[in-house]
Amino acid sequence: MTMPQYLAIGTGQPLLWYGVLLLAASVTTVTLFVALCVSARRGLQRTARPPTWGWSVLSRLLLTAASALCVVGLLSVFRLESAYATCSYERTGDYNPMGGPRFVASDDSLLPLGSTCRWDDGYTLDLVPSYANPGIVVSLAGAALFSAAARRQRRRQTCA
Repeated sequence: MTMPQYLAIGTGQPLLWYGVLLLAASVTTVTLFVALCVSARRGLQRTARPPTWGWSVLSRLLLTAASALCVVGLLSVFRLESAYATCSYERTGDYNPMGGPRFVASDDSLLPLGSTCRWDDGYTLDLVPSYANPGIVVSLAGAALFSAAARRQRRRQTCA
């Protein structure tokens, strides 16, 4: 018995894409849970020393934000209908517009997240929100910076 290669007829998106979406959603959920548990636990166990957990909690929250933005972007890339129907609806508000420019193609990419629809009149439409890719980069850079700050502060406290 062979598994179907495509989830919905005419979408052209293999099951691997949906596996990546599920993995991203799972990572976001686990990251949120861990960040909340760690911040609550550390907040209850404060000592007389200056808190070191602040930087690491901020780092985890930024990782959570990056994961959430990945999920938002991935949800914009995936569709359960054909590219023609999805792109036509986003442009005109109708799934099967009569007349007007002809739909040419839809180009999907995972890195950077993008789903660009093209028509023969030169019009292009990106289905991924414009804030998703820059938000992911900024969140990951901030998480790395806060993680480094937490590590540095932890070293200073153990040496002192």
